[in-house]
This record gives sequence, structure tokens and C-alpha cells, in this order.
Amino acid sequence: MAEGVNDKTVVKNRLNRVIGQLNGISRMLDNDRNCNDIITPLLASRSGIEHLIQEIILGEVSNCSFEKIDDKYLRKQIQLLMKVN
Repeated sequence: MAEGVNDKTVVKNRLNRVIGQLNGISRMLDNDRNCNDIITPLLASRSGIEHLIQEIILGEVSNCSFEKIDDKYLRKQIQLLMKVN
């Protein structure tokens, strides 16, 4: 795990939750569940992954110099993430 992540336990818990959701979706597919039943857990998984990414990026940004980031698009995305929190 990268040094910049603020709380490794929080990140691991979030990751395990997403993995559980994805495993549940896989079982739903195996059991031929209706696609409408699968959409909600898929959206929840996507949201969980987005929050996981946000947690890791914010942990990294807090431990590095923002000015050293050369990619303008990446810098803009990080600024947006930092505004959310």
C-alpha cells in the first residue's frame, strides 16, 4: 500500500466491501437473475470503487507537492476531488 494513504484499514474495508458486492453480482449472473436486479448492486459497486479511488488519491495528494503534478487533466481532477471532501 502506498505511504500516502491516510488509513490503510479504511481503504482495505472499502475494497473488501466492493469485492463482496462484485462476488454477489457474479452469483446473481450464475443464477440467471433479471438484469434489473443486477443494476442496483452494479451501481453500488461503481460508487464504492469511485470512493476507494478518491480515498487513495486524497491520501497521496496530502503527502506530495501538488505543483509537481505535470498532467493538467490529472491536476484538475484532483482539485475537483479535494473540493468534494
